[in-house]
Amino acid sequence: KGAGLVRPRLQNRVTGGEAAVVEWGAVAGSATRSFSPWEFPLRHGRTHRWSGVVRLTETVRIPAGDTLRVAPGTTLRLGPDASIVSRGVVFFEGTRAQPIEVIPDVPGRPWGCFSTQGPGADGTSVTWTRFFYGGGALVDGIEYIGMINIHRTSRASFRHVTFERNVRSDDTFHVLHSEVVLDSSRFIDANS
Repeated sequence: KGAGLVRPRLQNRVTGGEAAVVEWGAVAGSATRSFSPWEFPLRHGRTHRWSGVVRLTETVRIPAGDTLRVAPGTTLRLGPDASIVSRGVVFFEGTRAQPIEVIPDVPGRPWGCFSTQGPGADGTSVTWTRFFYGGGALVDGIEYIGMINIHRTSRASFRHVTFERNVRSDDTFHVLHSEVVLDSSRFIDANS
């Protein structure tokens, strides 16, 4: 028994047997593979740019970290029940001379909804846009009860926007736990 020499007793907690201490690398091929976070590339956000006439036949989901930019003068023609649900920031960049229109692709058949969801969509800005004949939607288990839905999004702004003739849903413009500026906009023939 030498002074200062400590010999721990190691025990396998699963089997209860004594554990052996071996030199690092002494047992070839027995080490399990571990993963380093540097082996996985970071996903950099994409920018989705829409212009001209854009036809959507099914729901489009913009993930957090991505950006959706809609150019002045764009017409978004949404098929029946098709929606735009964004967890990333959205910019509808219409102008007085070139407003953006979101309309049904099939006359008399409403599209779903336009929605932002969560802090990834903070700073969303919609200007000089007309939303016409949308009807709410159920997307990924979330019921969007308005034609336009802003959920848990800060600093969203809607300026010079026309919300016209929503169908199926009570709400034309539904805001939930969000900070929104609504300026110089009109509601025409809206349910509520």
